[in-house]
Amino acid sequence: MTELATALPPNGNVAQRPFPHLLYVLHGTQVTGHVALAEADWKSTVFLRQGAPVCVELPDQTDRLDKVLLDEGMLTPRQLRDIEATRIATGQRLGDLLTGAGLIPRAQLAQALKRQLARKLMRLFFPEHAQFALTQGNHPFGTGPDFAVMRVHPRNIIYPGIRASYSSERLDREIQVLRGRSFRMAKTATAHVAQMGFRRDDEAVLGTLWQRPLDLGELERVPAAMGSAKSVVLALLYCDLLEVHPATAQVLPPLVTRPAEPARRPASPSPSPPPSSSRWPAEAASPRAVVPAASSASAALAANLRADILAFAAKLDGMDHFQVLGVRREAREDEIDAAFVQVAKRYHPDRARALGVGDVAAEAARVMSRLIEANMVLSDTKKRALYQRGLNISAADRERALAVLDAEVHFQEGESCLRRGDFEHAEVEFVRAVQGNPGEPQHKALLAWTRFANPRAAHKDQMLADALKTLQVAVHDRPGWARGYYLLGLLWKHKNEIPRAKGAFQMAVNTEPGFFDAERELRLIAMRAKK
Repeated sequence: MTELATALPPNGNVAQRPFPHLLYVLHGTQVTGHVALAEADWKSTVFLRQGAPVCVELPDQTDRLDKVLLDEGMLTPRQLRDIEATRIATGQRLGDLLTGAGLIPRAQLAQALKRQLARKLMRLFFPEHAQFALTQGNHPFGTGPDFAVMRVHPRNIIYPGIRASYSSERLDREIQVLRGRSFRMAKTATAHVAQMGFRRDDEAVLGTLWQRPLDLGELERVPAAMGSAKSVVLALLYCDLLEVHPATAQVLPPLVTRPAEPARRPASPSPSPPPSSSRWPAEAASPRAVVPAASSASAALAANLRADILAFAAKLDGMDHFQVLGVRREAREDEIDAAFVQVAKRYHPDRARALGVGDVAAEAARVMSRLIEANMVLSDTKKRALYQRGLNISAADRERALAVLDAEVHFQEGESCLRRGDFEHAEVEFVRAVQGNPGEPQHKALLAWTRFANPRAAHKDQMLADALKTLQVAVHDRPGWARGYYLLGLLWKHKNEIPRAKGAFQMAVNTEPGFFDAERELRLIAMRAKK
């Protein structure tokens, strides 16, 4: 078996420590903390509890839970719109509302949460040169009963992630660690192989690995789909399920975590040079190659690829899984697999970088994320049936549902900007929220409040009148919105109408006992009344 050491440097580069292997070794260390990853302008953070990933923060909203539920046919757009309205009014978590209303059994919600987390983790397989920084310390994710629900074992996603995200060049580069060695299935693999998501077209290589040792030359001759045999072997290697001979097999670098620190928001990892002691092949550890000046033919190819990626990314949100892969709704599983390999090869971020159009690598990664999602759903009989049932809903209903969901994201981002005092960006987000869901009074109310509260705003009297009007409508339509009453109280206070301000603050406290800011305003009013 490979001698996978149990420690990592606190900083490193995934070119030397490939992310799937990093994920597996971290699981074995039982560490609680976070791993921050960064490549150019892209940043992400993986939160771990007892070594298991429990949360992933990405710079976009591609894999939101509501979209996962809608895409996989677990909820209809109408159900999602209704539950979203309740969530906005009450502030409860989406999962709690869904299970409380009996729309989704808790066990099914747990599976949806794990699929959401697995999707996010597999997107982290794409960056080839990201820096990582590991920090121990507590965090709020995956605590209590949520831990059993949220954790994902790396063994479940390493093979699907490699198959979906690795180019043939990357497979060739990383598998060189086995050059000059023979390898076969480890005896301990019996209990774990079934968890790894291998497919029918992997049976030949798996069967051979059980029967006898192979080397890389023999692996090339095993019947398998393009790249499949190498993906299988690399996944088994990273999960420590291969016996490698001779016994002096290459040892992966050790893992040493930095001491525990108080919980804090993850910092972006600072670049660090590759450790000189790394025993990974030189090809894997080398920095990104400088792309030479392109010939006219390659320049045209690059320009066409850039245009194709941007065009595909632009229409992605309006496409179903079948359209993304370019297959018929009656397509067989082998047709779906073949289509995925073909389209993924064309739009892979590695290809974009290799042709010198790395400026659209983020869009290519978004396309790849949808391709992975489509392939995962359509390759699973049950998921495909649920998804196809959801497709029978009218396109108009689906479009409206997604617009409402996107509006809520803009609303939440607007609230975040408002808390930071960034009134200009808050207004932009609230405008988008109103455009996406014009029937939601809270969106209009916070837009009007933001315009009034902005210190740079002109025509304050008109802004005040608009904010009063929209907030009164909002608390009438959403009587459970405590913050709306509080903001209304601030407006009445600004107008020096203290009895009305007191009434609004009291409504905020009655609606949400313990509302600190409203209670403070009531105390101030009482103190002034005694003078």
